[in-house]
Amino acid sequence: MTSSDSFSRILSKLTKGAFGFSQKKEKSHQKAEVTFVLLNWKRRANLLKIIDSIKAQTVATAIFLWNNGRYYKDSRIDWVVESSKNRFCFPRWFMASMAESPYVATLDDDFFLGDETVIAEAIAYVKTLEDPFQIVGASGAILPPDLNYKQSTMCGLDSPGQLTRDWEVDIIKGQHMLLRRDSLVERLRMVGPLSRGDDIIISGLFAQGRRRFHRCPSLYHRRLLSLPDSHAMHRSPDHYQLRGGLVRKYFN
Repeated sequence: MTSSDSFSRILSKLTKGAFGFSQKKEKSHQKAEVTFVLLNWKRRANLLKIIDSIKAQTVATAIFLWNNGRYYKDSRIDWVVESSKNRFCFPRWFMASMAESPYVATLDDDFFLGDETVIAEAIAYVKTLEDPFQIVGASGAILPPDLNYKQSTMCGLDSPGQLTRDWEVDIIKGQHMLLRRDSLVERLRMVGPLSRGDDIIISGLFAQGRRRFHRCPSLYHRRLLSLPDSHAMHRSPDHYQLRGGLVRKYFN
């Protein structure tokens, strides 16, 4: 089976509610400029503040929820996929590919938007970029020549390199990523087996070997704010080993 066949098969199963998922009827998103795909994993209490911050934006938004945690209901969520197992983050990208908005975004469940215009400004910034596969976000990593992820230069969101200037990076971290929906659909056809580390895979697929291709613009400085993160992936003992393997696979 080709990767394209695999992609079509996964999308078909998602829309039919396979894998133990239950799907809420999707609303029309014709007027949404950007669709946010959220997570719900052991930080359920954060979701209300996150959704409030999205719906306060000056651009029209839609919200999808990849619910791999406890049941959650909010009338402002347009589409929910319920999972009986924690399958980590990658399924959110297949949901994002089905958005009807020109832009899609991730926002992890330990961050919220700090003011009402940050996404409008971020979309305007994306429109200035030369390549439709360039991703923007609030934190990123610049890989060293030997691709040792643990030795990467980090910028944004509590990193040494704060966003007081724009950064050219190799990886936009999954905490918040903003990209064109059409570009996502094209690159997802190249995905192999699904894994943790979805931000590295998406960043690598979009860059196609081009180093420091993505952007962490200074417009995000102090505008994406953290929430409790006691179950964050970076606390896992195999975090750097797993991410290092993905870096070698998608950036060589």
